[in-house]
Amino acid sequence: MIGRLAETFLPTETTSRRVEILPSLMCADLLRVADQLARLRTVGVRHLHIDVMDGSFVPNFMFGTTMVQQLRRNTDFRLEVHLMTRTQETHVDRFLEAGAHVIQFHPEAADAPGDLIRRIRRQGASPGLVLQPALPLKILDPWLDALDHCLLMSAPPGFAGQAFDLKVFDRIRRLADLRSKRALDFEIGCDGSVRRHHLRRIVKAGADRIVVGRVLFDTGRSLPDSLNDLRRLCHKAAEPASTRSSPGPTE
Repeated sequence: MIGRLAETFLPTETTSRRVEILPSLMCADLLRVADQLARLRTVGVRHLHIDVMDGSFVPNFMFGTTMVQQLRRNTDFRLEVHLMTRTQETHVDRFLEAGAHVIQFHPEAADAPGDLIRRIRRQGASPGLVLQPALPLKILDPWLDALDHCLLMSAPPGFAGQAFDLKVFDRIRRLADLRSKRALDFEIGCDGSVRRHHLRRIVKAGADRIVVGRVLFDTGRSLPDSLNDLRRLCHKAAEPASTRSSPGPTE
């Protein structure tokens, strides 16, 4: 049973703002997924990003309720489902029953996003909205005060390895400014073709959570080493300027 006994984590540094790294199950090696997840748990990974695709909202198929049920039954990960489906209402209920802790969906694919957000929360899960790069931030505005998560995509939904959209840095910054001005407390995430060299700007812009795929699973290094490398980069970017080493006095 993955994770039940793996509670000895590597030490992590304390920062004024913690940035969470979420492995994307879509990019794991599904023939070795149990071993890979166990390795991630040994270094303290608690959250798992699970993409769900129906072949209609996006031209790809990925993961269903059986995967979520098995993960809930055999691991202690916090399961965060990203719905890329057209029939959002039906799928929300099924994934809540399967054991999802977080449901994030695209508002343009829902008949009544506000009702769906309330349904998710009534079932004891955390609601979130996802915005793909082509859509403006203002679409999120009616529901921001009801959300736990806002996930801004940095690549079009549907496939791993697409081009990273540099406009996401400004979108994160604007959403973080809006959150501050309105005293809201949702978390801002970034998801889509993230590479090492993007991390600093994502964190500096104000993101709290970053979904990672190939930059974690396809590096040729051990998963713990790859994950800790990403954590160090995020920690450095999140560190307040006043705590960084400053040059000594000049003579």
